Amino acid sequence: MRQVVRVFAILLFASACSGSRINQELQTELLEMARADQGLRDQGMALMQGLPESQAEFILFIDEQNELNTKHFVRLEEIIATHGWPGRSLVGVEGTDAALIIFSHAGVDQQKALLPMLRAAVAAGQMTASQLARREDSILVNDGNSQIYGTFFVSDSDGNPVLAPVQDPANLEDRRRSVGLPSMEEQFRQLEQELGMPIGRGNLATDSD
Repeated sequence: MRQVVRVFAILLFASACSGSRINQELQTELLEMARADQGLRDQGMALMQGLPESQAEFILFIDEQNELNTKHFVRLEEIIATHGWPGRSLVGVEGTDAALIIFSHAGVDQQKALLPMLRAAVAAGQMTASQLARREDSILVNDGNSQIYGTFFVSDSDGNPVLAPVQDPANLEDRRRSVGLPSMEEQFRQLEQELGMPIGRGNLATDSD
């Protein structure tokens, strides 16, 4: 696995140093895909708030969402096959952010297959370590495991947001600092302000007792 990451890193570094300009056409395409993705999810959130009255519409929305996710990921794979991971030197910061949105809505196995490429992209300066940390946490939780960096939240039995279980809570802050993430309290404070409601601390609360 380390050899795979090293090869990807060399290729990405060579691309970054080649002096090529940002591929504006590809950047625009990725941004449009991300906007379509987020627009559809906004519709889904509105339908969720209208449940159970909107149940029939919500079922149709799920099918539409799955179809869009599949379509976008197929296109992302085509881009990767041609250009490699769409990093900052190829599509700019916004384009890379858009590619990560598409990546995050793929299946867990599909995401796992691309992790070596994302790690190589971080090593080559084509995306940030904090972006990779969020993707790794998401994959771990969705695969039934505890997360590493404390970036992923789920819903409790009452539907309220709560931090998903974290590995080795005692050293969590050190791990977050190592990848450029803010402290957990900063993260909780920001998210609670955005949501307008408290967020459960998960096993961090148990660890501090």
